[in-house]
Amino acid sequence: MSINDTPEIREWFDSFHIDEVRLSYTIAKTGGKKVQELIISNREARAGLL
Repeated sequence: MSINDTPEIREWFDSFHIDEVRLSYTIAKTGGKKVQELIISNREARAGLL
């Protein structure tokens, strides 16, 4: 699952594997908002997938 990075989300899913991903939300060709999302899963990600 991918979801916004907030303290509440980290608390609710603390028993799962959590990986941080930094990206930009964009609609137009220029600019964008830098954000951090969490990839939450029930197992550890394989090397090289993130």
